[in-house]
Amino acid sequence: MTLETAPSALWDASVLPSGDDALGAIGQALEFIKDQYRHCKPILAMGSRSAVLTAAGIPTSLPDGCADPGLVMGDDPRAFTAALALHRVFERETDPPRV
Repeated sequence: MTLETAPSALWDASVLPSGDDALGAIGQALEFIKDQYRHCKPILAMGSRSAVLTAAGIPTSLPDGCADPGLVMGDDPRAFTAALALHRVFERETDPPRV
């Protein structure tokens, strides 16, 4: 499956690999990342991917200002494994959604 053929709710998590920043210019990719965030799914942003998160409007902290345990910045596989173990980060939920 690709992000164009399956809704983000079917994915357990997202990995934004480091490299080409063209991902931030693809509307479908930004909507997919927003939906992953809204569904409280873990996101790993490797390398310079914080620019893609910014383009998608994804905040780097929870609504209460604490660090988001489901948003892993960098290349730490252990932190991402811990985020995956949470399955979802329900502390992100707001009504209406922040993103």
